[in-house]
Amino acid sequence: MPSGLDDPLRLGENKFPTNLLTEDLSLAKEVIPEGCGVYFFEDAKGSVLYVGKAINLRRRLSSYFRSPLPLKIASMMKKANAFEFIVTRNEKEALLLEAQLIKKFRPPYNVVLRDDKNYPSIRINTKESFPKLETVRQIRRDGAFYFGPYPSSQAMNEVVKVLRRAFPLRKCPSQNFMKRSRPCINHDLGLCLAPCAGKISKKQYYAIVRDLIRFLNGDDKFLREKLIREMQEASESLEFEKAAILRDRLFALDALMERQSVVSHKRINRDVFGYFSDGRYAFVSVVYVRSGTVTGHKSFDVSTASAEEDKIVSSFISQYYSIYPFVPEEILLPFEVEDRVELEEYLTELRGAPVTIVSRGDDGIDVELLELALSNAKEQAKVLLSHSSSRKESLELLKDFLKLNSTPESIACIDISNLQGKYTTGAIVIFKNGIPIPGLYRTCPLGELVEQNDPAMIQATIEKLAIGEPKFFEEIDLLVVDGGKGQLHGAIRALEKLSHGGFLKTLPTVVALAKERGPSSKPERLFAEKLYLSSKSDPLLLSNYPKVRKFLQMIRDEAHRYALTAYQRQHRRSLHKSVLDAIRGIGPKRKKILLNYFGDVESISQARLEDLLAIPGIPEEVAKGIYEFFHPQR
Repeated sequence: MPSGLDDPLRLGENKFPTNLLTEDLSLAKEVIPEGCGVYFFEDAKGSVLYVGKAINLRRRLSSYFRSPLPLKIASMMKKANAFEFIVTRNEKEALLLEAQLIKKFRPPYNVVLRDDKNYPSIRINTKESFPKLETVRQIRRDGAFYFGPYPSSQAMNEVVKVLRRAFPLRKCPSQNFMKRSRPCINHDLGLCLAPCAGKISKKQYYAIVRDLIRFLNGDDKFLREKLIREMQEASESLEFEKAAILRDRLFALDALMERQSVVSHKRINRDVFGYFSDGRYAFVSVVYVRSGTVTGHKSFDVSTASAEEDKIVSSFISQYYSIYPFVPEEILLPFEVEDRVELEEYLTELRGAPVTIVSRGDDGIDVELLELALSNAKEQAKVLLSHSSSRKESLELLKDFLKLNSTPESIACIDISNLQGKYTTGAIVIFKNGIPIPGLYRTCPLGELVEQNDPAMIQATIEKLAIGEPKFFEEIDLLVVDGGKGQLHGAIRALEKLSHGGFLKTLPTVVALAKERGPSSKPERLFAEKLYLSSKSDPLLLSNYPKVRKFLQMIRDEAHRYALTAYQRQHRRSLHKSVLDAIRGIGPKRKKILLNYFGDVESISQARLEDLLAIPGIPEEVAKGIYEFFHPQR
């Protein structure tokens, strides 16, 4: 045992310093078991750098201490100060634990998916008396039929528009569905069968619902033949109105089927994964195939992940389906993954039905679909490379334009949003190497006490942010202010005040981007924007520097968007406030009880003390306080 390591468990039960193995790799046999489990590396501050799983922990962890290592793994190991492992009973437990730890710690060298907005899907709840076709973004395990997802909202809306004409189910909300003496306008437009007005029986309505579900499951040939047969029978029976309705449904279906591109003879739901890496950038692409038809695709940047490609894809899949709950019957992978069986079991549990994973080289694999997914991943890498080159060029041009000593790697932009002096909010966004970093964005509610002019509000925002986070502005190379000369001097005054007060050691360069005012059109105003600098009395015209202008406008627009969003959020919160909030002992729960009991604040204000004392959940002293608040003279 090397000196200083007489007690290797001093960091934790299964936690060890990385130099334990770098000094003597044979120690791995003593401290690391051969079973399956999860391991993770930490830096000197205790932050988790990477989480991984292994069938054989000893063999896997030992591989990190052999040379040469791939570039990204070597970069991670330079920062690693300790490693820890957790033994699991089987590989499936390791798979689940890895996903949980990644979600918890969000390590920088792992594939980490953000749980952003879900894709829209089509939902049909057959438990309702008269089911309807609706679009939702949240898939729940509620027994309803879900079809999708559709990565493009526009494409899905077009599909739904045609489906509503082919299958004219009701559109009204379930809570408003009631018996009516006459149907709404949707019935007149041929978009609803008007079950609310008794225009169709429940049996007939359900037959159309079953046809819709069958069509969405890919059985369009059967449905088309059925519609033709029913249309002919209606025509022969001289039911021309019914025949016309069936004809319109048939035309709508034909139009929808022409738009769809069938790419597989297997009319099942599949997700097809592609992976591409050029050494710098890496992307996983997912192509969605529903009933043999491609409905869309999406690519994910996994460039920061430091692992072999099969482990990256495996980790990606386990995280992906924990966030996006629609699990198809079949998943196509670009190569074999080590934990294929465990992934199948995990996904089968999530879906509640069998899931099959097939990879390149398996019998019957659809190579064309895999190539399509690979092509999407490659194209995304090209786009990222193009954007990276463009950002680098814009930063260099900005450096030359402003005559800076170095390229401004960290750029901040500040903006103010308010409404007639109310809910004033200052916001600041941060760009690193030309890329927005939302995790570093900040908002600053200023209330109504700040002097209502932009320079004063900008000054107040900077001071409040810097006092709360003293190093915030020290790490910024360039501060962009939305406004003109007045806003520029407001920002400079704030920074100089903070510097004299000892809150700032270094000051960023400050510029102000001003919109051109006048009778000209918006494109002309944007083209003629000016840049104010503290070192010059006259502004610089940006019309001759299009790349610098567009780059600064992009940063300014993001600050404006973020400030407006923060203001709207604060405004919405204020709408939920009530005069009841001013009464001692009234919180959200009791306020809800009172409003549910009386209906509105006016009724509460006129209530007798006996009425207030009789409300369950409102203590006697609170009831008296409410009464005295509205009747102080008594």
